[in-house]
Amino acid sequence: MSYKEDSDMKIVGETPKEDSDSMDETAHLLKHEQQNGNLDRARMLAATLINSAKQADVDHPIHNNKLRLQRWLVLLFAADVEINRLLPNELVADTASSSFYSLLQTEAVDVYNAVEQNGSLSFYYLCQDNGNIDRQKASKTFASLCGFSNSEFVTKVGKIIVDECIDKVTKIVKDLDFKS
Repeated sequence: MSYKEDSDMKIVGETPKEDSDSMDETAHLLKHEQQNGNLDRARMLAATLINSAKQADVDHPIHNNKLRLQRWLVLLFAADVEINRLLPNELVADTASSSFYSLLQTEAVDVYNAVEQNGSLSFYYLCQDNGNIDRQKASKTFASLCGFSNSEFVTKVGKIIVDECIDKVTKIVKDLDFKS
C-alpha cells in the first residue's frame, strides 16, 4: 500500500452511517412516543406506583424497618421487571424506570437511601425465569431477607406482597393504555 492511498483512513469525528441511522431511528421513536403520549403515561405510571407504595405505608404500616424495606424492594423489583415486560419498547420502559427512581429519591428518601446502602434488591433479580417473576421464589426470598427463611407464615406474607405488587403494576399499565 502506498502512503498516498488513504481509502481505509477515517477522519476523526466522522460519524459512521450506521450510527447516524441509529440516531435517526431513536429520534423518530422519541418523537413518536411523545406524540402518542406514551412518555407521559410512563411518568404517570412511575408516580402512581410511588404514591401507591407510600399509601401502603400509611394504610398498612410495618413498624419493623427490615420488613418495610423488603416490601419496598419487592415493589422496586416487580416494577422494574414488569415495566420492561409490559411496556411497548425500551425507550418507554427506560422513561418509566428513570422516573420511578427519580421520584423514589425525592418522595421516599429513607427508602432510596436504604436501597442504595443495601444489596438485597439483587437477590430478587435471581427470582426471574425468562423475564417473568417466579412468584414462589420471590416469596421465599422475601422471607429469607426478612430473617425468617424457615417461616411458612412470612413466606405467605411475602407471596401476598409479591402478588399484589405484580398485579398492581400490571393493572396500572393496562389502565394507562400504552400505545404500540
